[in-house]
Amino acid sequence: MSVHWIGLSLYRQQKFSEAEGHFRQAASMRAATLGKKDKSTARSLFWLGHSLLSQAKYAEAESHFRRAVAINTAVLGDDRETAVSLTALGEALYLQKRYTKAEEQFRRSQLIIEQKGLGENDTYILTNPLLLGTSLCLQRRFKDAEDILQSGFKVPPEQAFGISFEATLWLARVLFYQGKHAEAEKILVALFPRSSRNCCGSDRDYTQTVILFWGRCLNAQAKYSEAESVMRQVILDECNKSRSRRSSLDDGFEVLRMVDEYEDDVSDRVSSELSEEDEEDAIREEDIAEPEAENEAGVNEAEDFGFGEAWEYCHVSGIFAEYLATGQHLEREGKQVEAESVFSLLALLEWNII
Repeated sequence: MSVHWIGLSLYRQQKFSEAEGHFRQAASMRAATLGKKDKSTARSLFWLGHSLLSQAKYAEAESHFRRAVAINTAVLGDDRETAVSLTALGEALYLQKRYTKAEEQFRRSQLIIEQKGLGENDTYILTNPLLLGTSLCLQRRFKDAEDILQSGFKVPPEQAFGISFEATLWLARVLFYQGKHAEAEKILVALFPRSSRNCCGSDRDYTQTVILFWGRCLNAQAKYSEAESVMRQVILDECNKSRSRRSSLDDGFEVLRMVDEYEDDVSDRVSSELSEEDEEDAIREEDIAEPEAENEAGVNEAEDFGFGEAWEYCHVSGIFAEYLATGQHLEREGKQVEAESVFSLLALLEWNII
């Protein structure tokens, strides 16, 4: 098996650092034997760039993608590999938050994709309009982003899957940002049943992102009761998690209390034995230290109550804030019972409602 293919195998196992070394070697060997402008050399440079990208070495990845683009453009012209390498270069720039420069590369790639009619089911090809759309969105060019996302993905929202699901969700976002709340709501309603990790074709869970923007769209249309209903389940879920964490915390404090009692008991017994026995027969330091170390480990474990989450596009606190805004809207409308329900749930989460 060639060095390049070993690199690919390692990359697919997410062993990016090891893959990087093999791709460096492969690129050097291919440049020496096939030439610096050979398409095989470009492929090794392309995958070297991706292995670096996966390690967040964006600037270095950019330089290798540029070399791959230059070779592919010169040797292959307007070809799929050229388009894909342009997308990769754009992504390296995008991840450095150089959105204007990234857009240039995505547009170059998109031009080839459209001229050549490249694959509708090709993941590498579909990545380009998604990244072009998001780079435009992050430049606040929402109408341009809308046009790209609509033209690049023609799958109905209820059938969106994988990359097309992500693109459709971004489309809903850019519609919301333009004040097209009813259009955005319609898309989000269609996406919601399939927004979990197992249903949307992604390794990410988009449920809370969909709920956040759905709630925002409803609030923007003064549909406050509907917004409250949409977001309530997330709040209830978080309340249950909070209770579970508090239970764990109580268990942790119980461990600490038991440790304190044990240490007090040991201290009392040591003092008693020291008064009854000669100094040389006293409990040795190491005899006490060993159980104390065990208790300390137990305390550390009990205190490890961290609550973590990793949403691609939203943090659960965004839903809390939107839910609070919903309660305030309901209060202004004189719907005191509904508003108090909102505030009570947030109070259970110790969310600041002042």
